[in-house]
Amino acid sequence: MIEEAMLSANICAANFMKKNYSYGVYRVHEEPDEIKLETLKNFFHLKGFSINSSKNSLGTLTECIKFAKKNNLKKVLQTLILQSLKRAEYSTKEIGHFGLQLERYSHFTSPIRRYPDLMTHRMIKNIVNKGKIKFSKDKIEEDCIAMSECERIAEKSSRQVIQQMICYLLKEYIGNQFNTVITGITEFGLFAEIEDFYISGLIHVTDLPGDRYFYNKESNYLIGKRSGRTYKIGQEIRVTIANVIPDERKITLVPLSK
Repeated sequence: MIEEAMLSANICAANFMKKNYSYGVYRVHEEPDEIKLETLKNFFHLKGFSINSSKNSLGTLTECIKFAKKNNLKKVLQTLILQSLKRAEYSTKEIGHFGLQLERYSHFTSPIRRYPDLMTHRMIKNIVNKGKIKFSKDKIEEDCIAMSECERIAEKSSRQVIQQMICYLLKEYIGNQFNTVITGITEFGLFAEIEDFYISGLIHVTDLPGDRYFYNKESNYLIGKRSGRTYKIGQEIRVTIANVIPDERKITLVPLSK
């Protein structure tokens, strides 16, 4: 009930600003790029599930979530969906909020008080108190861009600290074997998330056994030159932790030979 009340307050705040200023400090979230959705579709195709091509972005994600719940793919799905979605940002532009499926949304009751909340409060109080402050849409848009960038920096810093702490813990497990799931692919190797630790390590392309592998950018997989063997997002790989460098947040993984 509290969460629904918060969402309603944020919607009302956005609509109030729109009504009185013709714009507002909105929390916006664009639809995902088609290329990233195709990557998501390819993963589920690998798992034996084909998605209706006529589905829109929301329909595609909904079908993926339903299939994942039935097939115990929740953890992998969470990573892939986050990779496919765009970041939410602050803006005066009415882009809407894809994640919440809302036409107009603002941060008025954010549990973590942020400066954009204060900007919203000031605009609303100016109307309620019949103030005479003249706000500049261009200046507010500049502030929204700056706040979005500050949010990215803060999240990155927090993520790096957590990753470093996990790396210090994983130093105790060098030489141990773990199950991993491929979460990213590049021309130089695979990023694979280590089971139960929620952090990815690198499997360098030269450590992949039995062949020389090349990156297919269009289909986003590595393929062996002679064997034709492929490595795709969502595949499970048994690995050994070969090295960990906490200060650089680097984890080197080596796949077990087959």
